[in-house]
Amino acid sequence: MVWVIAGEEQLRTGRGVCELAGGGAISAMTAQRLACDCDIARVLIDPTDNRFDLGRTRRRASATQRRLLWLRDGGCAFPGCDRPPGWCEAHHIVFWDDGGPTDLENLTLLCSHHHHLCHEGGFRAERHDDGHLVFLRPDATTLDPPVIAA
Repeated sequence: MVWVIAGEEQLRTGRGVCELAGGGAISAMTAQRLACDCDIARVLIDPTDNRFDLGRTRRRASATQRRLLWLRDGGCAFPGCDRPPGWCEAHHIVFWDDGGPTDLENLTLLCSHHHHLCHEGGFRAERHDDGHLVFLRPDATTLDPPVIAA
């Protein structure tokens, strides 16, 4: 179990510095990525530093959802990546903190490297109405899959 101490604004925006309990400072973008695929227990603290609201735990992708992601995505969904499903993490296409649900339409598998790119490198994914997943660079241009010669 890892505890990250982060404000709601930090998790929502990915800006600022958070704390890894017992481990020191981490970027808010790193905290945001860690929060993408974990259970989150909210603890609200009042201005006098008295803990007063423990909130609720938010669930990550279920074991069944993970199996379905393995079958659907077959591994990392990032264009050109060949990492197998066992090396991948469930990623919320619309981040949970931005209102994205934990359902299959809003989840995709990403290897750790590409998960970092989506949370900390400015890349993002969009799922079109037909279910097609598109990845965008930080400048919002489409990242096309590499052409593989036969």
